[in-house]
Amino acid sequence: MGVASRDSDSLVDLFSRRSPKSRSYHERASKVIPSGSNRAVLFYRPYPVYSKRAKGSRIWDVDGVERIDYCFNYSSLVLGHANPAVIAAVEAELENGLARGQPTTLEVELAEMVTRMIPSAEMVKLTVTGTEAVMNATRSARAYTKKDDIVLFEGAYHGSSDTVSANGLSFHSYGVPEDTQRHTVVVPFNDPDALQRTLSDNRNVAAVLMEPFLASGGTVVPDEDFAKVVREVTERMGVLLILDEIITGFRIGRGGWQEKYRIKPDMTLLGKNVAGGMPGAAVCGSKEIMEDVYAFPESESLELGRPKTPLSGTYNAFPLSLAAGLATLRQLSSEVFEKIDGTASSLAKGFMKIAGDLGINARTPRAGSIFQFHFTKKDIVDAKAVRVADAEMRRRLDLALLNGGVYLSPGHFCCTSSATTNADVKETINSIEKALDQVRPVARAVPTSARQFS
Repeated sequence: MGVASRDSDSLVDLFSRRSPKSRSYHERASKVIPSGSNRAVLFYRPYPVYSKRAKGSRIWDVDGVERIDYCFNYSSLVLGHANPAVIAAVEAELENGLARGQPTTLEVELAEMVTRMIPSAEMVKLTVTGTEAVMNATRSARAYTKKDDIVLFEGAYHGSSDTVSANGLSFHSYGVPEDTQRHTVVVPFNDPDALQRTLSDNRNVAAVLMEPFLASGGTVVPDEDFAKVVREVTERMGVLLILDEIITGFRIGRGGWQEKYRIKPDMTLLGKNVAGGMPGAAVCGSKEIMEDVYAFPESESLELGRPKTPLSGTYNAFPLSLAAGLATLRQLSSEVFEKIDGTASSLAKGFMKIAGDLGINARTPRAGSIFQFHFTKKDIVDAKAVRVADAEMRRRLDLALLNGGVYLSPGHFCCTSSATTNADVKETINSIEKALDQVRPVARAVPTSARQFS
């Protein structure tokens, strides 16, 4: 047995001793849920801890272990867990009932607020999940342009619908017909020339769908002007630009990436913080596009007709989600973003200093309050750099930190919230120093190509 194997066993042994109730729940779950997991990104070995409650920057598991959280449900809780104003808004709306089968005033208020905050959002349609928002936006782009192909960037994650499940993307699944994949075109990220060549050679492209940076794909942050160049190229070629701000919206700034870097996409996708930690997402866009694809046709009779791309769902515009979203967005000040960016920066710098002192090759790409730890000599500039990083060592770090009172998003991007304090960061850096010292004897593992996704 090698050093790495013995050290792994000791990490697992300590983890197992501290989490007997989680182990028991996982064993029960595995009998009725495949792999005991309803969400692939929350599955890790030997088994995940089961949460009991969360408050502010902290999360407690069913065994009573308290940890500092840097997952925040994969960035959807910019104000931290159980923010008092958000909880109060949800509790007040709960008194009115649940889904009521009629429009509510809250959906008008949230749509109005989104159009005030997001520069490109002239109109809004609400969905339940980001995956649904992506699915409806790509379908609508095809209906509006009467073209079939969607261009995406290598390493991107846009949910789990068929159009965005293809080789080269963070999410790839069996069961997608070849004919569907034929209309998904994947190009290198952070390479404007490759995009230009693709659009010049293919005149059947309805839209380019892009994340401002590859979040689930490894926190690959592009050149600062990349999004502007993509916008210029798509406008010149007559191709729609759909900007997926499900993660960056209301986390990079009040107006998202597009406000910070002064670009105006044709359509914008929002999720996570738009619903304040509840299920909810949105498709936004210009009045021209949104009315063309989603509006019922004008009629002088009571006949309804049909929109080009009907968008409906039992829990679209769910009142509790709207209440949580409004309560969250109302609190987003410049001070919030200054604070979350500052704590993330301090944590990233602290990690890199410790890694350097220990002689560990590491990189910590960061976009605002979102960051990720990679073990590699290479700068994280594209999906290839992510693939050659030592994923096994990152998994061991995650486990060591779980044992040390810190919950990172397992093998994934992490984030801070406005509830994260400088004291949290200091405590975390101390835990990181101990954890890195534990995992550094590990021999270089063969990186896995398997990616987790949110």
